[in-house]
Amino acid sequence: MNIIEIIMKLLGSGDTISKIASLLGVGQDQAGKAVGAAVPSILAGLMGAASKPEGAGLLASILGKQDSGLLDNIGGLLGSGAQTGVGSSNPLSSLLGGSGLGAIAGALGKFTGLGDSGSGKLLGMLTPVVLGAVGKASSGLDAGGIANMLLGQKSNITSALPSGLGSLLGSAVPGLSNFLGDATGAASQAASAATGAAQAAARTATAAAHQATHQAEKATSSIGKFLVPLLIAGAALFLLPKMCSKAGDKAADAAKGAKDAVAGAAAAVTDSTAFTGDLTKILSTATEAIGSIKDEASATAALPQLQELTAKLGGLKALWSKMPAAAQAVVGSQISPLIAKLREVIQPVLALPVVGDKVKPIADEMLTALAAFAPAQP
Repeated sequence: MNIIEIIMKLLGSGDTISKIASLLGVGQDQAGKAVGAAVPSILAGLMGAASKPEGAGLLASILGKQDSGLLDNIGGLLGSGAQTGVGSSNPLSSLLGGSGLGAIAGALGKFTGLGDSGSGKLLGMLTPVVLGAVGKASSGLDAGGIANMLLGQKSNITSALPSGLGSLLGSAVPGLSNFLGDATGAASQAASAATGAAQAAARTATAAAHQATHQAEKATSSIGKFLVPLLIAGAALFLLPKMCSKAGDKAADAAKGAKDAVAGAAAAVTDSTAFTGDLTKILSTATEAIGSIKDEASATAALPQLQELTAKLGGLKALWSKMPAAAQAVVGSQISPLIAKLREVIQPVLALPVVGDKVKPIADEMLTALAAFAPAQP
C-alpha cells in the first residue's frame, strides 16, 4: 500500500484539479504541482504528530469521527474546505496546533508561490481528503496501529516531497525534521562516498606521475643527461592516458557502487515498509477477532477470518526473506509488542470450555508463523 498514490488517485479523478485551480485562482499546472506538494506535507505532519503517544490518540479520535462516506463527495469537500482554511475548525489545528498548521501553510506558500492565503485554502481543501484516506487505510486499527501504519509509509511520504520542500517543513515545524532528515541522508552519504572515491583515484594518479618522474630522474645516472627530456616526454605520453583512464574508471566504479548502495538501501526500506504495514494490519485484525470470541457461536464466526489472516502471514514470508538481517531486526522489535498482545488475548480464549479446542489449532498455526518474524520472548 502506498498512501500517497491512493490520495493522488482520488484527487486526480474527474475535474478535481480544475476545481482546485478555480478556487485558488491559479492555472491547472500550478494547482497540480501545489497539490503534489501539499499532500505529502499534510501526511508528514500527521506522521510527526502520531509519533507522540498523545498525538496518536488524538489522531485516532479525529479519524473515528470522520464520516465513512466522506470520500464520495470530494467536490463538495473542496468548497467547504477552502472556507475553513487553516482556522480552528480545521481538524489538523487541534492535532498540530494552530502555529504548526500555520507553519506548514507558510512553507507551502513560499514553495508553491501561492502565498499564505492560497496555501491556507489548499490545506483546508485537502485535509478532509487526506484524513478520509488515512482513516480508510487504517480501519480497525487502534492508536498504536495507526501510528505504525503512518511510520510504515515514511519512505513513500518523504520521497513524494519535492526537492527543497522538506527542509522548509523541517525548519518550520518543530520535531518534523527528525522524520524528514533521513530522506536526504542516504543520498548525501552516497554523494560523499562517490566524491571520496574520485579524490582517492586522483591521488593515485598523482602518485603514479611522481613515480614516473622519479624513475626518469634515476635513469640519468646511467644513460646520460641528454636523454632526460626524451624519457620524461615518453613517460608522459605513455603513462598519463593510462593513469587518467584508471582514475576515471575508479571514480566511475565508486559512483556506481554508491548508486547501487543507495538503490539497495531504498529497496530494503520499501520491503520493510510494506512488510511492517501489512503485518501490523494482520495483527490488529487478528487481535480484534480473537478478542470477540466469547462462546462457541462467536468462535465459529471468527474462525474463517482467522484462517484467512494466517494464510496472509504465509504470503509475507517471501517479502521477509528479501529483507537484510539489519532490517529484519528493526522490524522484529517493532512488531514484537503487537505479537505479545495477540498472545495475551489468545490465552483466555483457549481456556474456554469447548471453544478452546476449536480455536487452538488455528491459534497455534498463527503463532508458529509469527515466530519466524519475531520469536516469542522468554
